[in-house]
Amino acid sequence: MSQVVEIVQFKLNEGITEQDFMSSNDEFEKFLYQQSGMLYRSLCKSSTNGTYTDIVYWQTMEQAKTAQQAFFDSEFCKQFMICIDKESVIMDHLDILAQTQCEEQTAAS
Repeated sequence: MSQVVEIVQFKLNEGITEQDFMSSNDEFEKFLYQQSGMLYRSLCKSSTNGTYTDIVYWQTMEQAKTAQQAFFDSEFCKQFMICIDKESVIMDHLDILAQTQCEEQTAAS
């Protein structure tokens, strides 16, 4: 079985500040760390249109799907979901075909 990347793009609901969202994100991260198979997560924001992209790496598709169902059932995630414009959500799970290791780059002297 190959590792899986979950990519979710979304916008915030009107009236939700980034500070509100990041507070709920802290609780969401606690939830993620409890999920079997979660490897790594990045949360990004477009500087051009304000769209957020949440990228989560999972050991298997089954674990990603199990976590997805747990997300909707979790008290941890309710505040996170309130922040997100449900109509803007685009979600996909992709099998990873190739990847490189993350390595810290140092600036040339």
